[in-house]
Formats: sequence, structure tokens, C-alpha cells
Amino acid sequence: MRTSLIAGVALIGWLGSPLPRVASAQDVFQDPRGRFSIDLPPGFTLSSEQLDRIYVFQIPDARLFVSVAPGTRDLDRLWRLALDDFTGAGVPPPPAEAVTDLEVNGNPARMAWYGFDIGDGRAKVSYTVLLGAVVLQDGGMGVVCFSMLNDRAADQWGDRLRQAFRTIRVAGAPVISAI
Repeated sequence: MRTSLIAGVALIGWLGSPLPRVASAQDVFQDPRGRFSIDLPPGFTLSSEQLDRIYVFQIPDARLFVSVAPGTRDLDRLWRLALDDFTGAGVPPPPAEAVTDLEVNGNPARMAWYGFDIGDGRAKVSYTVLLGAVVLQDGGMGVVCFSMLNDRAADQWGDRLRQAFRTIRVAGAPVISAI
């Protein structure tokens, strides 16, 4: 079974101790290499950056993982890569009815928002997942977002994280539409 660095970081981040705070993010985060920008929900800070392609933003109740896939110009391919990363680490794939194709700032995108449970009949924990992929055509790359939230965090942060996904764009470009 294939596991990836991104999924490993995600699961370690959820199951292990909090990641050290490396730097602060502003409301608009621009990749230091000038590849993309994303408008973050208030209070989210950059807690980790790895290999110039994986960024972890957090608040006490939630984390948002953003990864860059240079050279990826095909949405179906990017989506398969994202699914392989996270299902390989034990996160179940989204049901078909939870997946939506959309346009994010003029770029092809796909997003899933879905729930799943972990545990046996005695103890069960429910999670909600945001998995999103957008191909930045002008940037010649893909960007993937992932967040796994408990019920309380999903109620508080879910709409804001989905909104943040809809602001991904080539660095320096304005948000065209983030409905």
C-alpha cells in the first residue's frame, strides 16, 4: 500500500503532539517561492513547511494541509494523486455524491466534503474531511488542500475552510470569485 509524505505528516499531526510553530501566516498566505496564494481563515498560522511543497496551517482545533504538485496540469490526475495519498494513510475515499467539480479563480478544481467514523461499536469518533484539488493553469501546477475535523471543529471551521480552498490562485492574482 502506497503512503506518502503528505499523508504521513497529516496523520502524525493529528495523532501526535502539536507541531512546533515556525512562522506566522497572515490572512493571505503567499507561497515563499511565489507559486500560489490562499486566503486563510482568521487565526490560522503556518506551523510547518516541508520540502518547499507541504504547508501546515493550524489553530488549536483544526489544521489545514496544503501541498503543491509542480508540473501537474490535469485535474483528474491531481485528484487521483490526492486520493492515493490520503486513502493510503487510512482516510476513506469520499463517496461520489460528496465530490463536486467547480472552478476556483478560473481554474479547474474538485472538492469533497464528507464524514466518516473511526472506532468500533463501543467507542466511535466522527470526522469530517475537506479534500480539494485545483490546477493552476497559469502556474503549471496543482495545489491540494486537506483537513480532517472532529464534529465541533467541523461546525466551527468547515465553512471557512471550504471558503479558503476557493481562494487558491496563482501568487499575486486577485480572488475572482469565492462563492
